[in-house]
Amino acid sequence: MKRNSYLFLTMMLLPAALTAQNTDGQRRIVTDSTQTLMTDTTFLLHDITVSTSLPRTKLKAGALVTRILGSVLGQSGTAYEMLGKVPGMRQRGETLEVIGKGAPLFYLNGRKLNDVEELKRLRSEEVLDVEVINNPGAQYDATVSAVVRISTRRPQGEGFGFDLSAQHNQDIRYAINADPSATLNLNYRHKGLDLFGMINGWTSHTQQISTADQHIYTSHNDNRQVGGGESRFAGSGMNYALGANWMASEKHSMGFRLQLDKMLSSKESIALDEDIYNNGVFFQQIHSMTNTISRLPLGYNLNTYYNGQWGKLSVDWNFDWHRKGGTEEMEGEAGTVRSSNHASSNLLATKLVLNYPLWKGLLSAGTEMTWISRDIDYRINKEYIANSQSNTHEDTYSGFIEYSANMGIYGSLKAGVRYERVVFDYKNILDPKGDVLDTRHGLYPSLAYSLSLHGVDLSISYAIKTIRPVFFHLNDATTYASPSILMQGNSQLRNQIRHEMGINVRWQWMSGAVNFVQNDHQISQWTYPYVDDNVPVEQGVIVYRRINLPVPVRTLVTFVNASPTFGCLTMNYTLGYQQQFLTMMLDDPRVNGKRHQSFNDPIFFGSANNTLRLPHEWQLECNLNANTPGHVNNYRLMTWTFGLNAVVQKQLLRDKALTLRLSLNDILYHTGEDLIL
Repeated sequence: MKRNSYLFLTMMLLPAALTAQNTDGQRRIVTDSTQTLMTDTTFLLHDITVSTSLPRTKLKAGALVTRILGSVLGQSGTAYEMLGKVPGMRQRGETLEVIGKGAPLFYLNGRKLNDVEELKRLRSEEVLDVEVINNPGAQYDATVSAVVRISTRRPQGEGFGFDLSAQHNQDIRYAINADPSATLNLNYRHKGLDLFGMINGWTSHTQQISTADQHIYTSHNDNRQVGGGESRFAGSGMNYALGANWMASEKHSMGFRLQLDKMLSSKESIALDEDIYNNGVFFQQIHSMTNTISRLPLGYNLNTYYNGQWGKLSVDWNFDWHRKGGTEEMEGEAGTVRSSNHASSNLLATKLVLNYPLWKGLLSAGTEMTWISRDIDYRINKEYIANSQSNTHEDTYSGFIEYSANMGIYGSLKAGVRYERVVFDYKNILDPKGDVLDTRHGLYPSLAYSLSLHGVDLSISYAIKTIRPVFFHLNDATTYASPSILMQGNSQLRNQIRHEMGINVRWQWMSGAVNFVQNDHQISQWTYPYVDDNVPVEQGVIVYRRINLPVPVRTLVTFVNASPTFGCLTMNYTLGYQQQFLTMMLDDPRVNGKRHQSFNDPIFFGSANNTLRLPHEWQLECNLNANTPGHVNNYRLMTWTFGLNAVVQKQLLRDKALTLRLSLNDILYHTGEDLIL
């Protein structure tokens, strides 16, 4: 797959707030007690400048905590760009990952982010610190293997304030796909009340060019399909948010945030050209063009919270509601294939955490409950694919208890256990024989020990996690992707069980980790020949289907990060190694029916982020990410991938209120992946 080079031009106008005045006419400075942990801060006291410098990354209760405010990471454009440079994390393609654990669950000021795009609308200058947790305890859902908690600095001053950011992304290889976007944030603060609003407008164009070589072997036929494809997406939309935070007293605060998402336009086109051969003899050529138009009404996202202190008992409560839906209409093969897919979903979730100091530590207990419903109505005019209509409910009930003990010079210990009960109710409206009612229980313990010795911080952890199949993976219905590819769920999928063990180490400006994971019943994607009386076997149609791998998958991941600063140059280097241990017996009619296949080739990966701060508020960046070939699950990366980015940044106006940022991404045009599945 090939992705395009993009040129990013970002303009950020930092907060311009009306501040209250003291009786002596001087500006009132509002401080935040948490800022005493700042790494590089400067305080102005009657024309005397005092600078402080503290370690930027520390190991705290098994998590890597990196101070962003006052460091070069606080001048990294958006929070999304910044997070890929935080120790313990990396950006792989368009995905942010915690090294060795995959995509994390993000929290922003204690609020769970259901839309990662929100990080692209948050400026790195606003971020106070980032906590990377690669062994989440019992407080988090058992499906979560990594958590990233982001804290922003408290707004200063009173009165009205705003900030504006604008960005333009331009594909410079093809001179197409111009994507402007802009975000306006508004605030009004008075005493303990903070009212805020946000308006964001965006456009998005993506282009993916791929080639494919597909083989299907049977006892009497060797079917081969060779060709290429190109997919393009064009869309635009608006996001609106409003909310309030109210600090009623020093011990009680509450608030809400409502976001409305509106897709103004969405169109995807896929062009595919394939030559089909059977036993080396040309059979036919397929040219396929599909166009999909999506019509999406307003999506709603509501979060409310309460934080309180009642004597020694602290209370943290959150409630979330999400509603979205829409209709996708697809037309392909010159109008001979038409389908429509109408889907709507609704989510209600609540979480309560109680903390109470006990003996030498803190006792935490609580509950988390989630109710999800989804309706799907899929219609297609292909005789060999059945229409489907379903109603799905998935209800999760959880309870947890956790104790953290501080044992002084002997370190700290955290132990907890979480219980989850999941009720899955799938109703096939058109064929009641396909109904599925399933209840799954699970007990998930976790244990972590931390110690600081002679300037070295160390933590050791173990946890049992799970990955449950999402409801569209449990749907046996077949959907159309192209003339040669169909997609299908699997109602018989089992839960994937993960045993996770990890060691984290930090010393001065160096940190590292070793993680070992064993996955039982791993959920993966597999391919099968499609058998149907209406489809000739010579056409070579395959089905992509989710299965549980029959043997455990074991993976070892280790990395080391160094983040030194020499004068005006800050370096952030990561080098890592990933080794998978997986061997399976596969069906293969070419070798008397069976063969052994190993998926054990290791992958080396690394990143080198360099930031040079120059006089007059200039900043230069050069960032490189690289991966070697190797195996992941049941596919293999065949080639090296490189991502080279360069940035020029200039800050202007009083208090650095205006930031101009120009970045050139994927300079080598080598982030595309060559895969064998």
